[in-house]
Amino acid sequence: MTPHYPVSRRARALDGLIRGIRARSWFAPLESAGLVAAARRNTQLTSLGEDDWEAPLAVMLEDLRADTQLTDLGGIMANRVLQGLLENRLRTWAAFAEQQPALPVDPIVILGLPRTGSTLLHELLAQHPDLRALLYWESEALPTGRQSDRWRRLSSQAHTTLINVLAPQFRWIHRISAGRPHECVTIQGLSFRSMQFHAFLRLPRYTRWLADCDWRPAYLWHARYLALLAATGPARRWILKAPGHMHGIEALLERYPRAVFVQLHREPEACVPSMASLYASLRATTRQAVDAAEIGAHICVEWREGLRRVRAARARAAVDERFLDVDFARLVAEPLATAETICDFAGVPFDAARAAPLQTYLELNRSSARHRYTLAQFGLDAADIRRAFEPD
Repeated sequence: MTPHYPVSRRARALDGLIRGIRARSWFAPLESAGLVAAARRNTQLTSLGEDDWEAPLAVMLEDLRADTQLTDLGGIMANRVLQGLLENRLRTWAAFAEQQPALPVDPIVILGLPRTGSTLLHELLAQHPDLRALLYWESEALPTGRQSDRWRRLSSQAHTTLINVLAPQFRWIHRISAGRPHECVTIQGLSFRSMQFHAFLRLPRYTRWLADCDWRPAYLWHARYLALLAATGPARRWILKAPGHMHGIEALLERYPRAVFVQLHREPEACVPSMASLYASLRATTRQAVDAAEIGAHICVEWREGLRRVRAARARAAVDERFLDVDFARLVAEPLATAETICDFAGVPFDAARAAPLQTYLELNRSSARHRYTLAQFGLDAADIRRAFEPD
């Protein structure tokens, strides 16, 4: 029997309300011309820069139109994400063309399999006064330095609150809020090359397209966005994280020639079902049915390939020397000492004064064990996962 993940009752109730008032008809249809026209109308801007966005968006929209299980709520959520990215791309291109800021070259990048403690480490290092993380609200809409930023931050907080309401398990899996550090997946999404899309939508064609795509446009827009953000404040080094960076590692290395990397390690049989639980909790807000076994199998394939790409890149000595390996168990047991080790490796000063805000963060952010899932829930077996993730 195929295991299924329970669909969110809250999402189902909201979807029924949306169908009743035909709210989906109020939004631009899930086709490229309508989304682009709406984005241009809302921003009063016309240029989207290069044409790198067209092919992936077309594939994604084909998937969405073919998904008979996509709810009206899911269609609206997809519309808002895609149109929002187009609007943010329009604003980003206009700002970059005007300002022409210097692109960053030396971020500290946290990667590795998902569910290896990267959020803890990212938020911890973001407390360092010499480092800067991308915040959730900044990733959704490029700040302008004007009063409108207050509205954008409030809008972003409403977005994160809605996610936590519709997917109540998600808050125990991955904590988000407008003012917290966030993964880079959203700004990679400006090129419509990002792991974020198929986390909450079922996109089989797009997922296959992404597996073989050219990641260089994603990191070009990534660098442009960070450059614009950096121009608004004091000079600090970027501390970034996203497990998905493993898939685009070669483009990432090319774009950031002086970047250093922290690769987190944990047993894959612990990572895979946890990540499957994250995907399933999000998809349960957009679909009438969620095939848990399909997600479990997909997670194995997707992240085994990501790990393979990093291993291949690190086979070159000049790349490998830019990597620091950190074990999940050590990070959990000694987070402050781990942070100091990373700073030493990256050439970032670390003294008592700089360590103090990190210690405060640890005292105020105790871990929770309320995220519960099983391997069997996703049709998975620990021994099979271990074999699948063994190096070739």
